[in-house]
Amino acid sequence: MSGFELVAYLFAPVDGPRAEGAYDHLRAVWTACRERLDMTRAVRGTDTPATLPALSGLGHRRVLAAQESPAEGIFQAVLRREHDLLCLSVMLAPPAMAPVWDWAALDAAWLATAGEPPPSLVGAARVYQGRLDETDESSGSSPDRAPAFAAALPEDLRAGAWGHHGVTTGSGLAVWEVGDRRDDRLERRFVVIAGAASDWDLSTWTWTRDDDVLPTLPSYLGHAAKVRYQWRIWEGGEPVRALHARAEARLRRLTGGPNDDVGRSGAADRGDRPRGAGANAAVVDDLRRDLLDLSTMSSRLVAMRQSVIIATANMSKILDADRTITRRDDPFGDDLAFAEHMTAQLEADAVFVAAAADRARAAIAHADESRGRSASAATEGGDVRLTPGDRQQLCDELAEIFGSGPTASQLLEQVGFPRTRHVSPVGLSPRSWWDETLRDLERGAIADPYRWILGAALRGYPYNRVFGALAGKHRLNDRPAPN
Repeated sequence: MSGFELVAYLFAPVDGPRAEGAYDHLRAVWTACRERLDMTRAVRGTDTPATLPALSGLGHRRVLAAQESPAEGIFQAVLRREHDLLCLSVMLAPPAMAPVWDWAALDAAWLATAGEPPPSLVGAARVYQGRLDETDESSGSSPDRAPAFAAALPEDLRAGAWGHHGVTTGSGLAVWEVGDRRDDRLERRFVVIAGAASDWDLSTWTWTRDDDVLPTLPSYLGHAAKVRYQWRIWEGGEPVRALHARAEARLRRLTGGPNDDVGRSGAADRGDRPRGAGANAAVVDDLRRDLLDLSTMSSRLVAMRQSVIIATANMSKILDADRTITRRDDPFGDDLAFAEHMTAQLEADAVFVAAAADRARAAIAHADESRGRSASAATEGGDVRLTPGDRQQLCDELAEIFGSGPTASQLLEQVGFPRTRHVSPVGLSPRSWWDETLRDLERGAIADPYRWILGAALRGYPYNRVFGALAGKHRLNDRPAPN
């Protein structure tokens, strides 16, 4: 084999709370490439500047900056933008006959330049790539080929079963993932081998194309990094469980339900339960705050799930376009299986949180009714107070009648909820879409949301039995929709 090269990718968010820290790291690596790897000039034959723009001035050009070394070989760095993601790509490709460079030496040079990737990044990857000699007629990613490449890798990557889990791309490149395979890994490392006559295929797959579009591998890895980024933010579901436990503890105190301390002595410890109306009122107020937190968490889970679904669809689209057939145990098949698992996990957590929010909402409504608040609200013409059963019935009927498309959006606009704030229907059933929409309205997007929604639905379907029964039960008087 010949032509040892290393390509590194650093993926950073364009916006959000981690964007500034991530961009600071990209800027530091860019400067280090100039100082340590002699990338002191703009790339010849292009009009791309060699200096990075400010984060606030990125614009929408795909290629934002590029620099290179005047030395032999290819030592270049390119910053590209792909929608909401930045990709800093760095190529370290010494002259083919240079005797001192193998992947281990290139890896050491990269680590001395870039250091370890910080958690503010969406992800990172290192690709150890090379070409077979002309005398090597083998092809594909069969396990018996791995030992021939392993000796040139950094020492910590040489062992392991990675050679048995490779994949061959549609263009005939052999790909293995080496090193850390934890689900939450921030940085990934790959071996990519091309045939002697496949130099163009290798270059356009990992480094650069004839146009300014991000090549296949970094484009794919950027979407895969988004999935694992969401996994790290999710933190194994610990924030969800902590919030759920807190809300459930307050519910037990309010309703006198079973206590988690039952077991050791055979009886519950009721010492922390409130005594008297004042104590109950304090617990209800705390539960209202929990309900707000549960609603916020529910929206976050939906947004995270949407992000994973979109990233997964893009990953599959890229692999299909590349004509790459995956297995469950190869790097790409593992990514898709992991994304499917995470989508299901986030969906389960969303249901978990929604159930806790429904119980909290019902307990608050019951407490308010006990204190006479419901009667007062009805007299003052405030919002109708639906029981959890009423809400479910309304949600089911709205999904059945209006769906989650243009008709549903028109209904929401009639009650003063602008289209720009509507939940995206991608990946959601009409029932799930209405459930998330109603939660958004409950958080205060408009005043008296259930009064307006029921009224607007009845105007469109005045003889609908579900809408009519709910309106009659809550003594809803129709009135014009808000401006």
